[in-house]
Amino acid sequence: MTDKQREASRENGAKSNGPKTEEGKARSSRNSLKHGATAKRVLLNTEDVDLFINLVEGYYDYFQPVAQPECDMVEEMVLSKWRQRRDWSNEVMLLEVEMDEQTPKIEKEYKQISHAYRLALAFKNLADKSKALQLNMRYETAHRRAYYRALTGLLQLRSAPKPPAEPPAEAPQPAPEAPPSPMPPTQTGNFETNPGTAQPSAAQQAKDALTALARTAAALRKPPTAPNRPQQPATHPVWTQNNAVWNHATA
Repeated sequence: MTDKQREASRENGAKSNGPKTEEGKARSSRNSLKHGATAKRVLLNTEDVDLFINLVEGYYDYFQPVAQPECDMVEEMVLSKWRQRRDWSNEVMLLEVEMDEQTPKIEKEYKQISHAYRLALAFKNLADKSKALQLNMRYETAHRRAYYRALTGLLQLRSAPKPPAEPPAEAPQPAPEAPPSPMPPTQTGNFETNPGTAQPSAAQQAKDALTALARTAAALRKPPTAPNRPQQPATHPVWTQNNAVWNHATA
């Protein structure tokens, strides 16, 4: 963890002094109950529940998680730190038990022995005859790495750009009113060749078709007429001329 990250964590922790509203205080109270439930799942019967809850609340007060992912990171840090402290206690107890078991032998072989010397003898005996001390060191290393991995994830989560807020939903707009329907045409016309003329209704089209059919039927009932021929004169021109001559001669 770099100095810049530590400084950012301190600044984030200093921004809040705890819940101020009634809702926030109630949520904090529920968090305490949740921490107590978590303690029942991860603590041994001989471990102090109040000490664990104080550790959880200390981390929550410092980091002030604002969402569930941040809360998960903080809880992982708390559990890793608690297990790491348990590893420290296990290491001390392993050495204490070993020194107690060596006490009769030490009193027979040594008239005076320092505490550091007795610790070295206990450590050597554990390292040579048991794997408990080595296994405990592996657990302590794994828990320490888990702690810093959760801390790094929390800092990266806070430094990541936040997704843009969704725009508020717009109120549904009323549907546009339909334009008024055009008046039916009063006269029939060639609407196919004149796009500006409104198309006649179906009733008007049927009426026009019946009228045309009636006209066709009436035309078929009339008898055919002979073609017009030039009328012949009542008297032939030659006869008319001869009669004029005769009348002049007899006059």
